[in-house]
Amino acid sequence: MIRAITFALALGLSASVTQPVLAGDPIIGFEETDPQMSAAIKNAHRTLPHFYRQAQGKLSSGEFTVKVAFPVEGGGNEHIWVSLLARSGKNMEGRLLNNPVNVPYKIDQKVEFTESSLSDWSYWGSDGKLHGNYTTRVMLPHLSAADAAQMRAILAPLP
Repeated sequence: MIRAITFALALGLSASVTQPVLAGDPIIGFEETDPQMSAAIKNAHRTLPHFYRQAQGKLSSGEFTVKVAFPVEGGGNEHIWVSLLARSGKNMEGRLLNNPVNVPYKIDQKVEFTESSLSDWSYWGSDGKLHGNYTTRVMLPHLSAADAAQMRAILAPLP
């Protein structure tokens, strides 16, 4: 079973850029049992408290994003970046930042989901670096050398 992971390059983006800029991001497929991707998702979940502390009181800004696993007909998931707009306990609401390939949603569509469907998180820190992005780091070897180098340059150290 292939787990489709939407990878937001975010090259040259800043928190002030409107969200649909991410619409053309490529998709990289991973097996459901890929050990590196599974570990990245587990670490993203483990560090959600850090993300929630950073996002507290700032969700309406649209600067805090999560990657959400949406079930694909026939099995597997498509993981799509979502601008997190509201959170009540483990229930969340946001807007799609990518055009899905295998699920019936569209970019900028409002969606509801739960914490259990999260596979990653991200935000631009005051240091000008992109924080989180655990799954993105696993995808770097699948990019061109130039794109991977640009992405590494903007990624902050993991918490």
